[in-house]
Amino acid sequence: LAIAKHEDYGIEFNTTLENYRVYRVIDNSTATDPLTRGNFTIDFTAASEYKNININSANFGGTNKVRFTALGVPQDANGTNLASAGTLIISYKSYTKTISVTPNTGKVNIQ
Repeated sequence: LAIAKHEDYGIEFNTTLENYRVYRVIDNSTATDPLTRGNFTIDFTAASEYKNININSANFGGTNKVRFTALGVPQDANGTNLASAGTLIISYKSYTKTISVTPNTGKVNIQ
């Protein structure tokens, strides 16, 4: 979204409410979901397709937010480029996956 719109966007993960929100960095407004045209917030407790998925942790430079510049460079919530991979850990029943975001390139890996 950041590259397509030529502006910085972020993702805020909430482990307590089990949701995430995509937002425009410049004004912290919730982005428009390109599919539904509604607010780009995914609530794992409300959507049946995400039932039983938990957000265990999110760590992007010590914050629960990852931002992407218009060039796709990943940053922490303070706008500092990630020095090491940021991670999101999610689980479904007994299965756990770690999603990591590579510094500089923003490449996403799932383990």
